[in-house]
Amino acid sequence: MKKRILALILSLLMLGSCLCSCANAPTAETNKEKADTTLTVWCWDENFNIPVMETACKYYQAAGHDDVTVNVVNVSEDDVRSKCVAAFSGGVTDDLPDIILVGDFWAKNFLTNYKGMFADLTDAIDFSDFANYKVQCLTVDDRVYGVPFDSGVAGMFYRKDYLEAAGYTAEDLVGITWPEMIEIAKAVKEKTGK
Repeated sequence: MKKRILALILSLLMLGSCLCSCANAPTAETNKEKADTTLTVWCWDENFNIPVMETACKYYQAAGHDDVTVNVVNVSEDDVRSKCVAAFSGGVTDDLPDIILVGDFWAKNFLTNYKGMFADLTDAIDFSDFANYKVQCLTVDDRVYGVPFDSGVAGMFYRKDYLEAAGYTAEDLVGITWPEMIEIAKAVKEKTGK
């Protein structure tokens, strides 16, 4: 799963660097020296999104793209939405980043209400490896404008008897982090063999 997420992020970063380089056609002057590209990414969640994005950036650079610098900026989900709405509505997008992470609902909302603000990625990426329902959130008029980042947690089900056999209760699952969840899962496996 971790490799899959990193692959998705790398695809996004590769595409971003292509889009950035296409946006500014090189002149003879810029061809003379190695042009560095800086991409800015707005994302949130210091427990998942930001570390995954930073790791993906390192992999991307290590894969021979050391001329690409990626600035991962922690911007709250609410601020991403409000800043994008303000910029799109006003038609002034200079202060927006190159890449944003946005939830399914807001992605569809942005794509439907602010046509022409996002790059058409339909022909740049093979979307057949992605869950169709995630791709559809990023599709308008049969054109795809984003790369699925994750499928998110739709629900969590657990065996109460297994949890209790390991010394935990349902209350122990409230408000926990993923690392804490993994530790509980390891304890359940150790105590129950399941």
